[in-house]
Amino acid sequence: MLYGRDTISLKDVKASLNSKELKKKVSKNWNENQSGALVVRGLSVLMFIDDYDGVQFGESYGFCDKKIVRHRTIWDLPQPLLVADNRELVVSDKDPGVHEQVELDNVVSVGLIWYCKLEFALWGFRGDGREGAESTTSDDIMRQIGKKLLVSTKEIGKSGTGTVVYEGRYNDIAVAVKRIQQSHGNMADREITNFIAISKQNENIVRYYGAERDRDFIYLILELCHCNLDDLIQIYSTNSSKHQHVSEYLEKVKNIFGDVKLWKENDRPSPLLLKLMRGIVSGLVDLHNSRIIHRDLKPENVLIIGKSSGLCAKLSDMGISRQLRDNKSSLTNNISRCGTMGWKAKECLLADERPPVISSDQRLTTAMDLFSLGCLLFFCITRGIHPFGEHDERNMNIKKDIVQNLNLLHNFPEAFELISLLLKADHQERPKANEVLLHPLFWDAEKRLSFLRDTSDRVTKNSDISNALESTADTIFETEMMCLLNVVLKWNKKVNDKIIKHISTYAREAYKFNSVRDLLRLIGDICKHYQQLPDNIQRLVGSCYEEIDDYFTWRFPMLLIEVYKVVCTHCKKEKRFGKYFNQNKGESLAD
Repeated sequence: MLYGRDTISLKDVKASLNSKELKKKVSKNWNENQSGALVVRGLSVLMFIDDYDGVQFGESYGFCDKKIVRHRTIWDLPQPLLVADNRELVVSDKDPGVHEQVELDNVVSVGLIWYCKLEFALWGFRGDGREGAESTTSDDIMRQIGKKLLVSTKEIGKSGTGTVVYEGRYNDIAVAVKRIQQSHGNMADREITNFIAISKQNENIVRYYGAERDRDFIYLILELCHCNLDDLIQIYSTNSSKHQHVSEYLEKVKNIFGDVKLWKENDRPSPLLLKLMRGIVSGLVDLHNSRIIHRDLKPENVLIIGKSSGLCAKLSDMGISRQLRDNKSSLTNNISRCGTMGWKAKECLLADERPPVISSDQRLTTAMDLFSLGCLLFFCITRGIHPFGEHDERNMNIKKDIVQNLNLLHNFPEAFELISLLLKADHQERPKANEVLLHPLFWDAEKRLSFLRDTSDRVTKNSDISNALESTADTIFETEMMCLLNVVLKWNKKVNDKIIKHISTYAREAYKFNSVRDLLRLIGDICKHYQQLPDNIQRLVGSCYEEIDDYFTWRFPMLLIEVYKVVCTHCKKEKRFGKYFNQNKGESLAD
């Protein structure tokens, strides 16, 4: 670690601080406040200048594995002062280990902050909050709004309405600051109301810390995330030409996230990507439970943050969201236009073109979010491809109900089935958000295998459910032409003989290779006796549960969804299947 005295000369300090404008400001604020101390604020403090004229350096100390800068003030303050971990001012008249906290809000400050990369910031005096205190870096200016908010000039997002998102600091926490023009005050107030209603209830909605206002703008203080969903797909996708060039900014994000895996070798989502997709749905479930329609779901409005537990997806940009009235299931006819072209449901596109009065089958309901969700899930699974084609053809295809790229999900039937429902032109045919979260697309490997095993235990010979299950054999096992006839293949042709031979020793009865039920029995017996399997058989089927699921999914991609359909029809309400079709009380929607 380099300290300031090793990286900057006193001459450089004087050149930075010896300006008439700064001296005037320092003198003015000092006389107004009549109290205070020179302190350093910021990240990674490496050096302290304890006089704005740069008369002397402070002394650097290491304490409790945190960087502490100690100095003696020249303005009749007898105690030594410490700035500890950049979060609190510590005053001690004896030992640095004995201290008390002093609120930084009451501290007047000026200093030069140096970071490891030799970037610096010059902090002005903290006044009474009426005048913004500013800091400058080689490429940044910080402006204080109110008592606790500092807004940088680093822009991280913007919209066509004049809204801009900047990096900032609030209570010494890095935040995103959404600056909204006062002329759009009603929109800001709605967004604040919706954030207050929902932000702290679900980790998959960006956190709201508060708001500040000045004469021209409203500043929403929000959780700072690393990137959005579109960025994430660009970083790790190699499927599209538009993703081949990764910007310097995205390279930095990739360095933060590391070598994460979003897709498996079979092009299905990895457990991490499934978690992110579940998170998006979980956030939407809570919005809809609070009777809030987001109205602008798209990759740019899903933010991604890296945590110790992995990546987390968060819904953001509630600027045009609307809350339904208690006795209403749809928005009023004269509601303003919403959403982004290419991500809007058919009823939204038609409402944009027509007079205020629209027919009852084109009401704007929570179902508009479900359509956008279908596009989002497709986008994630296919590495950034839109289900309705390229930008210039999406709206027309949506109006004509032409899902141009749906065939890309042919080998992923769980996704095909769910996304087909979400993209229905008739909004009444789309599932609810809480129903989406229970769909087998979002089951992890253990739950998928458990479902197949429970179905095997439920099926008895020659029952209605057994007959329905066996009727799917041609779809699950596939067929081939023999003597001009389509003949259903037997499942043992796709499973290693050594696996079948060994697992047969645990079976209650011999397996029939043309029976769907018996294929489920084989899978159940493997899971039940996995710990007793010899090493060579474990290596063939893979680890429990992820690789076992991959082994059978690769060979029988239609198995889970066909069994799921049969159970839905015949025994969905039975107690043993409750954990697959009902949300347990107290269970996190994102789990």
